[in-house]
Amino acid sequence: MQQYGLGIIVVWWTLLGLVLAAEPPPLSRTEIVHVGQRYFIRYCSACHGTEGRCDGPIASALQPFLADLTICVEARHTAAAGMHGLRPCMV
Repeated sequence: MQQYGLGIIVVWWTLLGLVLAAEPPPLSRTEIVHVGQRYFIRYCSACHGTEGRCDGPIASALQPFLADLTICVEARHTAAAGMHGLRPCMV
């Protein structure tokens, strides 16, 4: 009788481990964007502002000044960004 009890416990822990180790399904593109927006608001907006224009509540107190992320996005989407003197952003 004890063998069956031990076998049930082993099977239970094995199944529990498989369930916990299973990867969640991949997120869709819209879900990824939504998650990214939430992370930006939570971790970046205090300095960079909600629109990424470096106008957050504590941005003026920081030295050196923060990058305006809207310029970084424009620079990445413009083929001739280097010709306009825009510096690359580390985002």
